[in-house]
Amino acid sequence: MMNQAVEITVNGKSRQLPDNTTIKELLTLLNMPNVTFAIECNHQVIPKTAYSTTTITSGDRIEIVTLVGGG
Repeated sequence: MMNQAVEITVNGKSRQLPDNTTIKELLTLLNMPNVTFAIECNHQVIPKTAYSTTTITSGDRIEIVTLVGGG
């Protein structure tokens, strides 16, 4: 049986992922650099401790916000 794809929005861009993808797996797919960021899914902040257990479902809207220091 083939995994179905789910369609989500990441930072305003449509993207397809395999069914049952977690936030942690999404970050790996996006090659996220080792920077500080916050993740929001459907207007709710996802704690870093939940990245590996939070499964993305079709229609989810995910925002990844990197934090930049400045002076």
